[in-house]
Amino acid sequence: MKKKNKVFSLVTRVRLTILDIIVILFWLILGIACVKYGTRNAGHAIESINWPYTQGVIIESHVWEHEDDDSSAKSYDPMIKYSYTVNGKTYTNDLVNYDYVNRGKEWAENVIADYPEGQQVTVSYKPDKPEFSVLERGMTGSTYLPIYFG
Repeated sequence: MKKKNKVFSLVTRVRLTILDIIVILFWLILGIACVKYGTRNAGHAIESINWPYTQGVIIESHVWEHEDDDSSAKSYDPMIKYSYTVNGKTYTNDLVNYDYVNRGKEWAENVIADYPEGQQVTVSYKPDKPEFSVLERGMTGSTYLPIYFG
């Protein structure tokens, strides 16, 4: 009598419910959005290396202390607002660089120490959209975080 050989398969039948499909779609859409957002900002960071620059001035510099929405933990963000003029038009912005990691209160205090109110700064701006600007050109290690998360 011959024995039937069972075919070994790593693939098993999975029955997905509507809830499973909704959860999968949610994470898929969130991942795509993160990759798209991160890729766009990483592109801006890379482009900023070659952006023209102008002189600006720091008009506001402080540590913003706030509680996270999901918990009572406190977060600290450096809030640095600067103004600059391109082709006779004055702009204001608060983007220092394309860094996404909050490293705590001491880090935020060190960042604002580098940019006290009234200080003259070099502002790099996007040539075709001068409202896009940074104080620090290029990438940081955390610029890719949204892409990795996605």
